[in-house]
Amino acid sequence: MLAAVLKPWTWGVPAASGPIARLRPAPTASPGPRPTEDRSPEGLAAAVCLGTDAWRIASVETWRLIVAGHVEVQQVRVWRAISPIDTASGPLDPGIPRVVVAGTQVDALGWCAPDTVNRPSVAPVVVTAWRLTDDGARADAISVRRVAPTGGETAFAALYREVIGCTFDAAGFGQQGSGAGCSTSAGSRLAPTWAAGQVVFRYASADGETWWFGADVEILPPPTAPPLQASPGP
Repeated sequence: MLAAVLKPWTWGVPAASGPIARLRPAPTASPGPRPTEDRSPEGLAAAVCLGTDAWRIASVETWRLIVAGHVEVQQVRVWRAISPIDTASGPLDPGIPRVVVAGTQVDALGWCAPDTVNRPSVAPVVVTAWRLTDDGARADAISVRRVAPTGGETAFAALYREVIGCTFDAAGFGQQGSGAGCSTSAGSRLAPTWAAGQVVFRYASADGETWWFGADVEILPPPTAPPLQASPGP
């Protein structure tokens, strides 16, 4: 499995507590005019994915690591290569490929699609998600909200946060994802992390193509820093 990692990422994702590494742009001699934002389907996807050349599972994860005896908290974005299948009997089909996504929190989860799908149309796609029960005997629909890209919809990328405390209406949800697939409820809210379990996505393009893929979400226990050792006396 191929994976790429970059940090940090905060789109629609609650900031992790503790120190987070931040990338700082190099200073410029003069500010100059601001570049025009690329709102093309490929431009919107570029802000979420490494490009539009391959299928990937995209995620934002919170990692807690022991560094020099202390717990360091970092929020990272990760892309994992995946090869979806175009035919499945349903979300329980054992042939649907999945990759492991693990962290002390999985803040956002989604996908990157190549620009070879959904052509010639680049209309929004319909994506449906399920979580399999532990015994793999049942698939329960998941309500989500799209949190990236923030500039608009694209058929080539999306990141979601899970919505909890609502009733799923059994219909597929679109990328706009503002509670779509979830009946309006005063108790609905964004979950702080994706729950552990086997997640399956079905991607249906405007051209009639269907792709199936998924992720095995693992929530890891936070590490505990070892107790400080007393300094030896003189």
